[in-house]
Amino acid sequence: MPEPSPSMKIDVHSHLMPSAVFGHPPRDFRSKWSPDRASVVLEDEVSERRGRPAKGDLLDASAIVARQKEQQVDLSIVGGWVDAMAAPTNAESQSDWCRLISSELATAVERQASLRWLASLPDLDGGLAAEELGVAARAGAVGGILATSFMNGGLGRADLEPLWANAERLGLPIMIHPGVYDPSETPIAGELLIPVFYPYLTTRAAVEMIRAGVPDRYPDLKVVLVHAGGFLPYQFGRVEHWLATDRVPTVPKQSPSTTSSALSWFYYDTVVHSRKVVEFLIDLVGSSQLLAGSDCPFAMSDWSLIGANGDDYLGSSDRAAILGANAERIFPLHRGTTS
Repeated sequence: MPEPSPSMKIDVHSHLMPSAVFGHPPRDFRSKWSPDRASVVLEDEVSERRGRPAKGDLLDASAIVARQKEQQVDLSIVGGWVDAMAAPTNAESQSDWCRLISSELATAVERQASLRWLASLPDLDGGLAAEELGVAARAGAVGGILATSFMNGGLGRADLEPLWANAERLGLPIMIHPGVYDPSETPIAGELLIPVFYPYLTTRAAVEMIRAGVPDRYPDLKVVLVHAGGFLPYQFGRVEHWLATDRVPTVPKQSPSTTSSALSWFYYDTVVHSRKVVEFLIDLVGSSQLLAGSDCPFAMSDWSLIGANGDDYLGSSDRAAILGANAERIFPLHRGTTS
């Protein structure tokens, strides 16, 4: 694999679900392919739950690389599709499913020098997630991707402590990403699942982590919030005030600085489709906390900063940091494996 360099453009937020994954669906699930085999749906054989279709470039590493070249991106970090990762409701079944996804990602990326991959982490059991991160790290993962787990107690759960500890020990960033297996299970989202509900889930997960004191206990842990942190950067003052009051009897009263300092503990991708929001984030947390991303290959992909025709509105130092240097600093991109 080529060595990253400071001049590289690195996309930290892309997705890949190799088609081979669906040849071995989770226990009690079946993969239903379209007649032309262009898309596939995971169906729960027990409860008749049904996911959204995986299709097109999401299934093909070479297609991701083609898009990467088209947009003049040098290196992409790919993670599994969180919607599908969240399908199993049994912790052991989900762990097995995530391990399969990670294994197929490792195989696909091995053949593509311009890709790196994230471990698919089960969100139902923190101990199993910690174990999966270790297994994937030895196989070459440069970090992990974790669902927001909003239907399973959230990311402030005590059982996730082994995951945070292991990620910090290994020096592997964890990307927090929203996902819903069956949209019918979240009717409140309606047609606004992608533009509104997903950023809400990211915001909720981040606040749960702050509320649980994760940034305080794991200061060297690197956590990446996708979609520019959801609504957190805009609403952090409200959250801060809420946590500082006596209105939450189960949570010890925290100092007003807790949420503010946590803002600069998180990292944020730039998948927000707005120059003004990126500039706002730089002003709020500094360019050192921003990572260029695209959300390729989905329809909501954002190439406005990192793409071939990306806006050249950043100063040279901010641009160098966000487009590649920050990713090099926090992800182990130079090595194939870690112990």
